[in-house]
Amino acid sequence: MTTLYTPFIDVTVNALWSDWQNYPNGRPNPLYSQQATSWGVDGLVLGFLTLSPSNQACWAASDAMPLAWALPLANDLNAANRQVIVSFGGASNADISTKFTVDQLVQTYTNVVQSFKAKALDFDLENG
Repeated sequence: MTTLYTPFIDVTVNALWSDWQNYPNGRPNPLYSQQATSWGVDGLVLGFLTLSPSNQACWAASDAMPLAWALPLANDLNAANRQVIVSFGGASNADISTKFTVDQLVQTYTNVVQSFKAKALDFDLENG
């Protein structure tokens, strides 16, 4: 059996706001991918993908942080040969499954796996 070490992070914590020309809504801090590489972990679990006020998949329930908002971090991790796992849900905010149809869920999960090159999906069912 292979044991993987993939710490969980909230991608919105310590977001980088100084590159507003390229990322007007901020971006996940590249420090996370750098630390994942230097610490030798297998990858990171990226949370929290939730439902936005406009009923879209987003980070931290913010329309300003749509699904693609965390792609720079996923791209950095993939370039460093680290695994990306994306986590849906969490203790706060609504999960997309509360509003999405089955077809919309399948489309979103497929989009995440393909665009983030995610090796796995995590479903954090804390929010009831």
